[in-house]
Amino acid sequence: MSPLSESLRTKLIPWAQFHPERRVIVAASQMRASEMPDGVRLTRRKFIGKRVIVKNNRYYNNARSFLALWPEDRLNEVDHLKMVCVLSGQTHFQVGEYVISCDAGHFIFLPVGIPHTDSSKYNFPEKQAMDECELLYIILHSNAIQCWMKRFQREQKRVDVLENYLVPDDHTTQLFRILMEKATSSDSVPLQHSLALLPIFFETLQKEIKERRYVHPGAMDQDQIQASNPLTFEQQLRQYIIRHIGKTLTVKEAAREMHFSRAQFSRRVRQETGKTFVEILTECRLEEAKVLLCKSQWTVNAIAATVGFRAPAYFRRIFRQHVGVTPMEFRKSNFKK
Repeated sequence: MSPLSESLRTKLIPWAQFHPERRVIVAASQMRASEMPDGVRLTRRKFIGKRVIVKNNRYYNNARSFLALWPEDRLNEVDHLKMVCVLSGQTHFQVGEYVISCDAGHFIFLPVGIPHTDSSKYNFPEKQAMDECELLYIILHSNAIQCWMKRFQREQKRVDVLENYLVPDDHTTQLFRILMEKATSSDSVPLQHSLALLPIFFETLQKEIKERRYVHPGAMDQDQIQASNPLTFEQQLRQYIIRHIGKTLTVKEAAREMHFSRAQFSRRVRQETGKTFVEILTECRLEEAKVLLCKSQWTVNAIAATVGFRAPAYFRRIFRQHVGVTPMEFRKSNFKK
């Protein structure tokens, strides 16, 4: 049995099943020691150096995932959601201007853009140094999750990568996405409600690892990660749009989701599809509207709002412009009871 499978069976799943809210630390720009779970210590550590934006270099083989570095503080910022699981020992993990000290059995949830410990090698300041510990990092990509297990050894001042898996299963990826988005959002939903998905996610991940539905990515860059998914770039883009069809979607948000800079994303969309992002977004919304017009009795205004058009009049105009008839005319010709 692999170290990750063993950790899922004996540690992560049991920890997630019983009062996970007592184990989870959600990183934020402002944190309070009084809000930490029992056994977790929070200390202030102000930034020493300055933030350096990552531009035009393939840092860690994947510049698209890195927003900025804090070289003097040994921190980085990434544009994906990340969970850090403390499997054994004790860690001193910095998020923003705080150092979280916690033992095995705790989970640190990292929202997008929060500066945090750069754990690529053992280069931490003494006040931030890892003790002897094992950590599991779970990282959300657009079409997969990546799991890294690392062992930190303070005396030898070294980091060993124990295992590295890329799991391209869509169900597992979506579970992790929903779990992390709910837990790290500013909504008033109680944390324990969001964490109901945590044991389900770990059990689903365990099944994928057990049945060997993964890739050992090594030092894969983002192009290789994207290639591990059988879907084309356009299919992945349309899948992303459909998942968020009712929201206000922008090029910037879509680029971040697909792990590209805005300029790279716009070029890639044009190269792969011959269209702009807005054109594809409009196509997807109209296709979803057609389905609802044919198979539901919702009003045109309700359908417009559901597929992301905020103004019904604009929806009617765009629909007629692209389809050639009004929504009601389309419904009369195609409605299916």
